[in-house]
Amino acid sequence: MTWRSSKSVGETKKAMTNQEVVPTKFHYWLHKVCGYGYVTSGLAMILSMTVIVLDVFLRNAFNMPIWGTFEMIRIALLVMVAPALAYAALHKRHVRVDILISRFPQRFQAIGEIIVTLITIGLLAIVVWQNVLYIPSTLGFGHITDVLGLPLAPFLAVIVVSFTLYIVVLVTQLVESLSKVVRK
Repeated sequence: MTWRSSKSVGETKKAMTNQEVVPTKFHYWLHKVCGYGYVTSGLAMILSMTVIVLDVFLRNAFNMPIWGTFEMIRIALLVMVAPALAYAALHKRHVRVDILISRFPQRFQAIGEIIVTLITIGLLAIVVWQNVLYIPSTLGFGHITDVLGLPLAPFLAVIVVSFTLYIVVLVTQLVESLSKVVRK
């Protein structure tokens, strides 16, 4: 059983330099945009931790909790997770368990990876499409959060942009996997 987990910065740079894919302006752009999403996720995490700490402190010290903390954290979680998915996929940092697949030849492993990637792209495309259809409805009917009254449309747009970027990353990896299968 093998687990893929986070690599060190040095390993990631070494892996990027040893890749068979020649870096292009597109790859540079993709890394840059995914990096911005990663930073946005980190800032959302810092913000949510700050809000939680302040809420607990104010609730216990002065019996004055922050109003709408639950909604702030829910929204922050969306902003934390969605943009980071593309970054994790780009650097192949999603956890995978290869108990059965690792026993097959490389060609079958690549084919399995292609199938899983196609299924993932299909599911993400459905999520993106449904959110694209839902955004005008939220704007038209004025859908807002319950306590703070924040409009939902900008957060749905975060999902659309983040998952579209995730799809782009997966398509580039799919092309790389297909080239491995064709070469073998």
